[in-house]
Order: sequence, then C-alpha cells, then structure tokens
Amino acid sequence: MSDFSLTLYNALFVNFAIAFGIFFYWHGKMIFTIMGVSAFKLGVASWNFSNTQNSFQNNFIRFTAGLIFPGLRRKWLMAISYVAISFAALFLAAVLG
Repeated sequence: MSDFSLTLYNALFVNFAIAFGIFFYWHGKMIFTIMGVSAFKLGVASWNFSNTQNSFQNNFIRFTAGLIFPGLRRKWLMAISYVAISFAALFLAAVLG
C-alpha cells in the first residue's frame, strides 16, 4: 500500500466514523421525538398497533411519509445518505487501494 492510499483510507475511515456519529445523533433524536408524541396504551410493539392512531408504529409510518416532523425527517434522511456514501467510498478505497 502506498502512502497516498493509506492516507486516503484513514481519512475515509475518519469520515465514516463522523458520519456514523451524526447518524446516531439524528436517529436517537427521531426516536425520542416520536416516542414523546406517541401513546403507549398497549406497549411499544403491540400486535394490534394499527388500531391505535397515536401508536409509535403509526407515528413512525407518518414520519417516513413526511406527514409529521418534516424538518427532522430531512435531517434524518441526510444523515442516512451521508453514512451510505461514506461507507461506499470507504469500501471502494479498500477494494481498489
């Protein structure tokens, strides 16, 4: 391995670690935000969650559809994209380097 490819690999690994940290933060914020507005009458993962309009599962479905918290959804999707692109770049550098 040349010095350039080793430096590139290390930089991409640090970039991936930062991307994962950002994603971890936004994913946690998304979970706690949805849990805060959800009603837990039957538990978190109930078999009949579709009967409860304000359940965690229904709120998550509405979140992914963009019906609630659109600003948080945009940041959450950008964090997922950042992790995916960083991982792909790291993988390509490892394979081609």
